Amino acid sequence: MTDDYKRCLWEILVPTVSNDGKPFRTRFHRVWDKKVREISYGLTIMTPAKGQWISGAGQLYEERMIPVRIYTNKHFIKQIAKMTAEYYSQLAVMVYKISDDVMVVNNHNHPYVNDLPDYGDLFTLSEFIDSCKNTLFTNDDGHGYLVKNKKMQAVEFYPSQALASTFESDATHVMWFNK
Repeated sequence: MTDDYKRCLWEILVPTVSNDGKPFRTRFHRVWDKKVREISYGLTIMTPAKGQWISGAGQLYEERMIPVRIYTNKHFIKQIAKMTAEYYSQLAVMVYKISDDVMVVNNHNHPYVNDLPDYGDLFTLSEFIDSCKNTLFTNDDGHGYLVKNKKMQAVEFYPSQALASTFESDATHVMWFNK
């Protein structure tokens, strides 16, 4: 897996006001939140902070901004940064890596309660993980469910979870559903 696809914890600074000084409404931010979730499946919105920066033309900008933390890979954080700059009509957007030593501890011990449907693709867990490592499956492609004894868990399972260093499961298969 290349560094562009290794998930890290990133932070991006989101403006609270437009270039002409008008505050962005909460519902405007919520649209951005949804766009980020569609790319990364989650975000953590921090308390606003005051920032200052000087443009290449020597113009001082002072503004409140919202630090937002996102657990994703370099490929997707670049996509999010570009979308953010366009959505908020910004000259620049700052994004930086907080840590590449992040653990997400998932509880994969949910009960296996659902019968397997007649549709979808059933893979052994090792086949699924190998396919994820080779980027044949990504979070953008769909979702799956962990399977044991021909029963599925009721919680969605994504390729990024299969690739997490903390992933452990007693599942034997993954039932995969393309978008």
